Amino acid sequence: MMSVLLSVNQLSVTFGGLHALKEVSLSITEGSIHGLIGPNGAGKSTLVNALTGMAPLASGSIELAGEILNGLPTHAIARAGIGRTFQNIRLFSGMTVLENTMVGAHRHFRTSVLGLLFRTPAARTEESERRSMAMQEIDFVGLAERENQIATTLAYGHQRRLEIARALMLNPRLLLLDEPMAGMNTTEKDELADLIRAVRDRGATVLIIEHDMQVIRQLADQLTVLHHGELLANGPPKDVFADPAVQDAYLGRAT
Repeated sequence: MMSVLLSVNQLSVTFGGLHALKEVSLSITEGSIHGLIGPNGAGKSTLVNALTGMAPLASGSIELAGEILNGLPTHAIARAGIGRTFQNIRLFSGMTVLENTMVGAHRHFRTSVLGLLFRTPAARTEESERRSMAMQEIDFVGLAERENQIATTLAYGHQRRLEIARALMLNPRLLLLDEPMAGMNTTEKDELADLIRAVRDRGATVLIIEHDMQVIRQLADQLTVLHHGELLANGPPKDVFADPAVQDAYLGRAT
C-alpha cells in the first residue's frame, strides 16, 4: 500500500479580507500523479504558492513525509524535497539551457561561498559533477544538444521542458507543475504527458494544475477540485467528474 507523502490540513490563506483558500484539506499519495483543477480564481496557484512558502498561511498545516513545513522559507522547503514550475515561465534571460538548469542544483552544493569564489579544487570538482547532472536532466526532458542555446530563444514548449529540468535538479520528492501545458497543441500535450509519467516512474510524486480535462482524465491517479477557495471534491477522476457538484460548478452540466 502506498504511503501519504503530502498532507494539507485545514489550510487557509487570506489576502486582506479575501479568503483565497478556506480550510482546504487533501493528501497526496507517494508515487502518484495528483491533478488539481477548478475555475479561474479557484485558488489553485495560491495552493501551490502556499506549499512552496510563497503565500503565507492564515491557518492550517502542511506536512511532507511527516515534516512540518509551516513557516519555512522557500529555500528550506526546496531542500525538504519540493520542486516547482510556474504558471508564467520564469527562465533567466541571457543564460543558456545548461546554466538555467544548473541553477536548480543549489540544494546540493556543499562547497562554501569562499570555495566557490576562489575556485578551489573541491569547488571545481563539485561544479563538474553538477554540470554532468544537469546534462542528464537536459537529455531526460528532450533537450539534448541544446545545452548551449540561450534559454529564451527556445520554442515555447521547450521552455516548459527546461523549467521541468531545472526543478528536477533539486531531486524533488514532490514536483508541482502549475499549468505546464498552457498554450500547447494536442501533440505537445501528449508528449509532455509522457514526460510527466516518466518523472513519476523514476520516483517523484507529481501535483499538476491543468485545464484540459481530457489530459487530466488520462494522466491523474487522483483529482482535487477547488471552487471559490474551498475543497469541492476529491478522489479518482472518474468519480470526481461524475459528481453533480463538480459538473454544476466547473464542467457546465447540461440541464
